[in-house]
Amino acid sequence: MILWGHEHQQRATNLAHAVKENFADIAPLVAGPATIPKSADTTLTIWGHGGPDSFAELTAPALATFIRAWKTKNPTLNTVELVTCDARHSDDPNNRDSFTDKLLPLLIANSKVLVKVMTLRRGLSSTTRSELWATELAGSTGYYFITADNDAALASALSIFKSAWDAVPDKTGAAEQYDAMFALAKPVLAKAAQGRVVPYNTSLGALSGLRQCLAAVSVYNVNGKTNPVPTILS
Repeated sequence: MILWGHEHQQRATNLAHAVKENFADIAPLVAGPATIPKSADTTLTIWGHGGPDSFAELTAPALATFIRAWKTKNPTLNTVELVTCDARHSDDPNNRDSFTDKLLPLLIANSKVLVKVMTLRRGLSSTTRSELWATELAGSTGYYFITADNDAALASALSIFKSAWDAVPDKTGAAEQYDAMFALAKPVLAKAAQGRVVPYNTSLGALSGLRQCLAAVSVYNVNGKTNPVPTILS
């Protein structure tokens, strides 16, 4: 099941069509257990805006309550995917805890975690900058994802993709736009990497392969202390 937050309906719908899963708006489902649908899916995917303090317009306690209610109604659930640029990042100079740092403790009890939480990968540090790009056009089929350890490196990679996107002919259909853009961006990326290590990482492709960019959260930070995520509750 794939849920969307504010301004992400079409992205989530396009992803759902690509992976052949059901989809819904998360907003009306968080009202209480009675609003949660029955689902045999083992994975719940949520795509929305995110940052250190909220994800898909939900605070960490609100999302934890929702996940617990979903798991109660749908016991087969074992994985929750948070699709947003920076669920694990914090750009606070005082190393403020990220969203997943706040969420994970609320899903742990008796040395077990309720579900496996997966997010887009980060780079070398907790302050890594990243951007996931997919359009709100019906029928769009692609994405690209960039991580970099500073704003300048992120801007360098983004400029390659944005220039390629701007060069795609205006009449190109939504289903073909990303393929056309990738064909323009790939040689530029290859040339930039020739003979040197570039200060960013990129992933690009069809929405059906977006999950290859996700990784399980294995540690979380609380008040500066790093803790391992325990095994999943069976």
